[in-house]
Amino acid sequence: VKDDWHRALDAATMQLSEIPVADSILVSFDPERNTRGNGPDPGRQEDRSFWLADQAGRDLVLWDRLRGTARSLEQAVGRVVVLHDKEQGITNYEARIPWSEVLPVGRKPAAGATIDVQIVVNDFDETTDSMPQTRIGDTVVIMGPGQRGLSSVLACRQAGAGTIIVTGLAADAKKMEVARAFGADHTIDVQNENAVERIQQITHGRGADVVVDVTSYATQPVVEALSYCKSGGTIVLAGIKGFKPIPDFISDMIVVKEITVKGAIGVTSSGYRSAIQLIESGKVPLQLMHTHDFALQDAELAIKTLARQVPGDESIHSCLIPEF
Repeated sequence: VKDDWHRALDAATMQLSEIPVADSILVSFDPERNTRGNGPDPGRQEDRSFWLADQAGRDLVLWDRLRGTARSLEQAVGRVVVLHDKEQGITNYEARIPWSEVLPVGRKPAAGATIDVQIVVNDFDETTDSMPQTRIGDTVVIMGPGQRGLSSVLACRQAGAGTIIVTGLAADAKKMEVARAFGADHTIDVQNENAVERIQQITHGRGADVVVDVTSYATQPVVEALSYCKSGGTIVLAGIKGFKPIPDFISDMIVVKEITVKGAIGVTSSGYRSAIQLIESGKVPLQLMHTHDFALQDAELAIKTLARQVPGDESIHSCLIPEF
């Protein structure tokens, strides 16, 4: 199956009564050969439909579409192997389904018997987040490797972004290490590298599907975002600039490249839920982002450390602890 980006089944699949939200193949067997029958034909109740998908323990699911129920077949009974070749953009499905699951109870396979088979390929590529509308496989540039930038890396990886690029300054070397640990594919030091050229090279001349600016006070990233973004792409501005004007901002680039620009100041309830679930899962080394604990009376020092106003020290994430 030609498949640009492969999406596995999610945890809610077994509660669905329709084709699942995932890349999969639906194979339907019609032993009574009345595929074109309509309405409550009793023969339809012998139809057997199977999801072939990519999730351990749920790779082969028997779906009773008339009753709206589904159950997983144990590997001892049936087996599916799903292999996705990301470079070629192809997914291979291999299934072993026993006759006892295909035929009605009491019927056995016999020479010359004919069964109608229908195959539906479900290529599920949709947007996965509420703000930039990142699509599975998208290239995302995140400008600024601070708390929000690093959190954006995690969010993009959860959303299924194909390539994540983080830009920062030479002084952000340690934060860039954390970004890579969180799932960034590339990090760019904009003071010592040509970021536009690097992004063009990484994206084979297309540019980024989504650019997220989470830098604080610096206005140049807003201008640079226009060059990073592809034609028809999206820019999310989420960094406060202190109500300063943007020098050298060429609005015609938005028009000519048909770029969508969005502002973000808050977080949605669904975003909070997704973040809490990720934290609870323990799947990512979030402790790498926490660098300092301060006593409550040292709040000023904590702020200065975060703002790089303390020589030889800097913070990514700090906590104020009243009884520290």
